[in-house]
Amino acid sequence: MHVEVCSRFELSYSIRRLAQFTHGPTEAAFAGLYRVLRFLATLPHRPVMYPRRAFEGFDEFRVDFDPPKYKSIHIPRTPCTIADSDHARDTLRRKSHHCDVSLLNGVLIHNCVQQQRAIALHSTHSEILGSLAATKETGYLQDIYTHIGHPSSNIFPFPIYLDSQPCIDALESNAVTTRVKHIAVPIKYINEKIAAGRINLNWIDTTLNLADSGTKPNPSPTLTRHYDYLIGVRFYPPKGSNHHELLQLDTRHLHYFSLL
Repeated sequence: MHVEVCSRFELSYSIRRLAQFTHGPTEAAFAGLYRVLRFLATLPHRPVMYPRRAFEGFDEFRVDFDPPKYKSIHIPRTPCTIADSDHARDTLRRKSHHCDVSLLNGVLIHNCVQQQRAIALHSTHSEILGSLAATKETGYLQDIYTHIGHPSSNIFPFPIYLDSQPCIDALESNAVTTRVKHIAVPIKYINEKIAAGRINLNWIDTTLNLADSGTKPNPSPTLTRHYDYLIGVRFYPPKGSNHHELLQLDTRHLHYFSLL
């Protein structure tokens, strides 16, 4: 768990699932643990690369399907957060997990995966609780950006991307109906932040949600695509350059999934 928290955030989902067996390890749990260890042994840590450029414009995150079909989204280079939640994936207590990733200049600066304290009654409930956690994290980041002198126009309002349109509708409408009356406090809290101009909510397709791998077991291409984008692999120095050799990037491209 120390490794996952400090540098290998792509293991967030796996570590939290395995942690559920701490009180009573099973043969399947040990098999999962050995799989994680093989992953770490064959896929060494790679550095997070931040580009040296202005906080202007957007970066395209694109997922290609059968040509010419694809999906893409333009992620702002200014600070933003992408959040996602599952629903009752904890088979023991039926609690949900949420994950939020915060980006600066298109690269990860903060990652948080937590189990929700309350049991979500439905998926929208889970998404709203995840949005509440992301809103609180955003407030802390805004205070840090303000303290270091980051332009306020880049952090107010702070964009939060969610892949649940019903959740966004419930939060923006500020209408507490009988279906969401049990979570009126989170809805009102987030709506106050929206009305104050501190955050705005945006929809993102699930296939483009970079926080998705923190809440569910995605296939290897999806996990690799999310991880590579978040750590800024696209900004790595070209092969053969002095910078590339100093970072020893040639020793970090052993692909675990090709060895299975």
